[in-house]
Amino acid sequence: MDAEEEIPAIPPLDVLLNRAKGEAIRKQPVGYYTEVIRVLKVEKRFTGQQVHDWFRDHGVTHISRASVYKVMATLGEEQDISNED
Repeated sequence: MDAEEEIPAIPPLDVLLNRAKGEAIRKQPVGYYTEVIRVLKVEKRFTGQQVHDWFRDHGVTHISRASVYKVMATLGEEQDISNED
């Protein structure tokens, strides 16, 4: 390292804190919404498309339709097992 090269200064804590507060809120993974999907699918008899549209209509726009179907498939398996009892 040359004597002329400067090591970049670490920003002060208050600067980092302000930057952190300015960050966008991270999106929740689809698994976070499993219980909502279960209610819509099992109790309300929504289709996958209807569940996806419901989320979009309620401001949850980052979930793909494929993700909704994957969660619904696992719920279907659980429902099939519980119906065998």
